[in-house]
Amino acid sequence: MKLLRVQCKHIKGAKTFLVSQRNIFFLTGKRLIVLDKSLNLVTEVAGFDYAYDAYLSPDESKLLIVPSGNKFYIVTLDDYKVSKVLVKDGYNDNLDGRGCWSFDGKSVYIPAVSPKTILSDMRKYSVTEIDKYESLLCGKYWITQIRAIPELKKYLLTGYDRNTLLDYFIWYDEKKFVSYEIKGFDDHILNIDVDTEHSVISLFSFDKCETYSFEGEKISDLKFRPETCKCNFFDVFKDIPEITDEGKKELEALITELGMNDISVTEDIHSTCLKPNSKLLFLCTSMGIVIVDSTSYDVIKRVNIEYGVNKIYFLEDDMFLAECFNSVKFFKIIE
Repeated sequence: MKLLRVQCKHIKGAKTFLVSQRNIFFLTGKRLIVLDKSLNLVTEVAGFDYAYDAYLSPDESKLLIVPSGNKFYIVTLDDYKVSKVLVKDGYNDNLDGRGCWSFDGKSVYIPAVSPKTILSDMRKYSVTEIDKYESLLCGKYWITQIRAIPELKKYLLTGYDRNTLLDYFIWYDEKKFVSYEIKGFDDHILNIDVDTEHSVISLFSFDKCETYSFEGEKISDLKFRPETCKCNFFDVFKDIPEITDEGKKELEALITELGMNDISVTEDIHSTCLKPNSKLLFLCTSMGIVIVDSTSYDVIKRVNIEYGVNKIYFLEDDMFLAECFNSVKFFKIIE
């Protein structure tokens, strides 16, 4: 098995992607790029700031874009009109891309954050009166993840309680919140995946992937042995154009002084994806893509990709998109 890189001229600068029934959306931070499924350019929309996370409304007529800042955008996909909303009233810290749509598509949920307490205010913004919001859960948790689970007609949040120093699963059915301690978890949650068929939640953190019940009981660790490699922390910054040559020299000297020019890094798992019509499980890691047998977890192939892969999405049985550290790439599988 080989992975062949497929070039696409339209997505230069793209950092993240989102796929709908008709189109593929790419975000560069400042621009939204829209392609059809044949990879033809549909349109580009500029004027965003640090925008890397997007969410489709249930009817796929609108796009919620949540950047790294104290604002979010609603984009109507028939005319690509953009509405910008500032998050105010004390909870105006970095949203860090967190948000989701209500199941009826009339509202968006935004976990706003206080810069003083680093606690969240779970807000419900109406799409028709976008400057107005309802405060639902305020000042109890720092909400680190939020997902709409259509199969359950519920929303899953993960929250950190700064009093108990514990992480929780918080379920919301649009009437009440119910929380469960995540038993035995002691890391920072980077990503979650929900398997409604088996009632399992996968938690991805800095150095492990664990599965839990919906009530926070630990089930197992992912049966995967990560690798360790040596790296120079300066490599992360050396190709960033916004940093001047002089600034790079100073940064490189500081990194060397701190002893971070030769550090050991353990492979982290960011997400997983099962290849359609097969038993191949693709692990997206901080070092690239690891293809394993989904039953035995025997490694079939390892593809190293600089700085790793956050997620992948199969457009066809033999073609997928990969969201890498600083770019989006198309790959074709050659058996």
